[in-house]
Amino acid sequence: MTSVVGMILAPFAGVMVITTLMSLFISFTLTPILASLLLTEKTLNRSPRNIQMFRWWDKAYDKVYNLFNRSILYTAQTPGRVLVLIGIVCGLIAVLIVPRVSMSFFPDTDRSEFSINLEFPSNSNLDQTRVRTMEILDALHKLSFIKETGTTLGYVKALPGQVSQGVHLAQISVVAHPKGTRPSLEKIMNSTRDVLNTFHDMIYSMTVPEATGDSSVDMVAYISGSDMAALERYNRHGIEALQKSGIATDIDSSIRVGKPQITFTPQRPILRNLGIDAVPLGSTIVGSFEGIEAGTYKVDSRSFDIRVKLDNTNGLETVKKLNAGMLNGKPINMDVLTEQKRDNVSVSLIRRDKERASWFYANANSGYVVGDLSKVLEDSVNKILPAGYELKFAGLSEMMKEGAADFGEVFLLAIIMTYLVIAAIMESWTRPFLVLFTIPLGFLGMFTAIWLAGLSLSMLGMLGGVMMIGIVVNNAILLMDECATLNRAGKSTHQAMLEASKNKFRPIVMTSIAAVIGMMPMAFGTGIGAELRSSCGVALVGGLVFSSILTVYLIPALYFKFVKDKK
Repeated sequence: MTSVVGMILAPFAGVMVITTLMSLFISFTLTPILASLLLTEKTLNRSPRNIQMFRWWDKAYDKVYNLFNRSILYTAQTPGRVLVLIGIVCGLIAVLIVPRVSMSFFPDTDRSEFSINLEFPSNSNLDQTRVRTMEILDALHKLSFIKETGTTLGYVKALPGQVSQGVHLAQISVVAHPKGTRPSLEKIMNSTRDVLNTFHDMIYSMTVPEATGDSSVDMVAYISGSDMAALERYNRHGIEALQKSGIATDIDSSIRVGKPQITFTPQRPILRNLGIDAVPLGSTIVGSFEGIEAGTYKVDSRSFDIRVKLDNTNGLETVKKLNAGMLNGKPINMDVLTEQKRDNVSVSLIRRDKERASWFYANANSGYVVGDLSKVLEDSVNKILPAGYELKFAGLSEMMKEGAADFGEVFLLAIIMTYLVIAAIMESWTRPFLVLFTIPLGFLGMFTAIWLAGLSLSMLGMLGGVMMIGIVVNNAILLMDECATLNRAGKSTHQAMLEASKNKFRPIVMTSIAAVIGMMPMAFGTGIGAELRSSCGVALVGGLVFSSILTVYLIPALYFKFVKDKK
C-alpha cells in the first residue's frame, strides 16, 4: 500500500489497540466486580413484574418479534419474492443514490483559521503593496467575528505552479473567534470575500488549514504540453467552465499578464561612427536601473552591499532621456545610441515533469466537494485537448484519487480475510459465501446514510467501510451457526433456518442497537474536529442499520431458495 492509506490508518491503529486492551480489562476485571455488587440474592429473586424500568421495552419488543415471525414465515413460503424485493431496493439505491455521493480527501474542518493570498499588479513596489494590504486589513477588522490577523509582505505560502516571492505579493492570516460563538467558517469566509470584492486591481485566493497540517485549495490541476499559447487557450476554456458551473469559488489560474520590461538594442553603426564601445554603454544602463556595487558595509558578522544608482523614475520617456555619455562637450541621450522596445515578460516559467504547464485553482461552493470540481474540469477540458496535451490533478485531488485506488485493494483484502475467518469458524468453504452477501448491503447503507446526511465520502468514510466489513457479517454468522447446530440436532434444513431466525432475532437486535448507539457520538458529535469523526461515524451507522434490517431476511431467503430441504 502507498503512503496515502498508511497516513490515514496509522493514527487509528494505536487507538484500536488501546481500545481493545481497555475492553479486555473491563471484561475480565470490572465486569465481575460490578456483577457481584449488583446481582445480589434480593435482586435475583425479585419478580420481573416488579421491575418497571424495562417493561415498556418488553412490550415493544414483543410486538416487533410477532411481526418478524409473520414476515419470516412469509419469507420461507415465498423466498423468490423476498429476494426480488430486496434486489429492487438495492438496485434503486445503487442507481439513484450511489452516483450522487461525492468524494473528497478529508472533510472540511472548522479550526477558526484561514489565510488570504493577495496578488497586486506585477509592477507594484513593496511600499504600494504595504499600503494596499493595510487598507484591506482595516476593512477586515470591522468584521465582528475576526479575532486577530497576521500579515506577511513579499512572501506567500504558494500552491504548485504559483510564485511564492515578490514585492507584489502579500498574505493575511485570519484567526476567528472560537467555534460556537460565531457563524460557521464557511459563512465567515463568504463575508470576507464580500469585503475583498470591493477592492479592485488585485487577485486573491483563500485557503483553509487541512487535517494533514498543510494549506491548500480544494482543487489543483494543470494541463501539460509544448506550446504555451495553446496551454493558455485551454486554460481559459477550463476557467470559463468552472465559472459557468456555479459550484466553484476563488477560481484562479497560473496565467498572468507579463511584467513590463524594456529591451535596449545597441545601434552598432552609430556606435562605430561615434567611437563608443558597447560594453560601457551596457554598464551605464545596468547602473541606471540596478545600480553598481561600489563596496561592502560590514556590521559584526553580517555584510551589506553598497550600490550606487539613479533615483527611481518610471516611464519609457524617462528611459529615453538617459545620458549615455558626452561628445564634444554635449550629452548623448540613450535613444540616439539604442533602440528601445517595451513589452511584457512572463513572471515565471512553469514546468511540471519537464513540460510546460498551466494551472487551475478553485474552492468548492457550499454543498459541493473536490470531486464535483474535478468532474466539471474533466468534462470541459478533456474533449478539446489534442494529442500531446494532458489534464492532470495535483494536491488533494491527486491524493484523493490515489487513496481511493489504494482503498479498493484494502476492501478486497478485507473481504478475502473475512471469508477465510468465516470458513475456519464454520468449517466449510461454501456456506461463507451466503454470509458475504451482507457486505454489499452494508456498503449500500453506508452510501445512503452519507447522502442523507449531506456529506461526502472521504478517506475516513472509507476507513469506516473497512471496519464495517468485519462487523456486518456477525449477524449472518449467528444465523448460519445456529442453523448448523439445529440441523445437527435432527431438524430439517429449512426448519433449522426458520427456527434459527426466530431464536437469534433478539441477539441480533440487541447487538445491532448496541453497536449503533456506540457509534452515535462519533457520527453526531460536535466540537473541534467533529467533521473528521462524523464522516466515519455516519458511514458506520448507515451500514450497520441497513445491513442489520435486511440480513435477517436476505440470508434466510437465499437459504430457502437455493439450499435443498433435507435432514
